[in-house]
Amino acid sequence: MKSFIPLLLALFVSIGHASDPKIPRVAATDSDAIRKLLGQRAVVFGNVQRTNDYKGKLTFINFPGQKFSVVVFAKNYDRFEKPPAELLRGKQIEIIGIIAEYKENLQIVLESPEQLIKVEDLPAEEAPEKPNPNPGVPGQVPEKPKRPSEETPCDAPKVIDPGQFFGE
Repeated sequence: MKSFIPLLLALFVSIGHASDPKIPRVAATDSDAIRKLLGQRAVVFGNVQRTNDYKGKLTFINFPGQKFSVVVFAKNYDRFEKPPAELLRGKQIEIIGIIAEYKENLQIVLESPEQLIKVEDLPAEEAPEKPNPNPGVPGQVPEKPKRPSEETPCDAPKVIDPGQFFGE
């Protein structure tokens, strides 16, 4: 019971902060508005476009436009019911935290699930598509490049006269 009370208190405090009308709420795609809030607590909302687990050390949660990210460090992974990349991939989320900047990239560091105000599935038409291994042809796996053989005749190499380029 004693271990449950701090968890309940943390949840109450984070929800209380999230509903506070003094805390700015901004779209993840509005980098100008986010930049104005550097160093401040804010609620950022948007559709997760992509997640990337970087060598098991940290996870990036990216939004359309790549102007803002949520960063989760490995030391905090065990606080989540699933790996953060899996938990948030293809979701519509709202997160509360301090707006920071690292190497000109705007971000919030996600340290605990209590910072997640909302996590919902995206409507089907907005859900990110799975990566296509052959971006040139939708829905098809790329073919291996064919090598010249007797079945695929090649043109004979053309002889180029360097004089035509150098005026000799």
